[in-house]
Amino acid sequence: MLSFIVPAYNEDFELPRCHAAIRAAAERSDQEYEIIVGDIRKRPLGQIRAEAKERGLEIRASKV
Repeated sequence: MLSFIVPAYNEDFELPRCHAAIRAAAERSDQEYEIIVGDIRKRPLGQIRAEAKERGLEIRASKV
């Protein structure tokens, strides 16, 4: 499995393009993959989930 870890802080503008590029590269590899985005801003988890759903992303989120 390939794991891509992306640290993010105020990256709302760039994150969709970054995600698309990683996804395209990973799908060419024919391996199972995951993309992990570490959003270090203090935002409500519900807001993060809602934004991901709007973009058609499946997420598993947790607070640490």
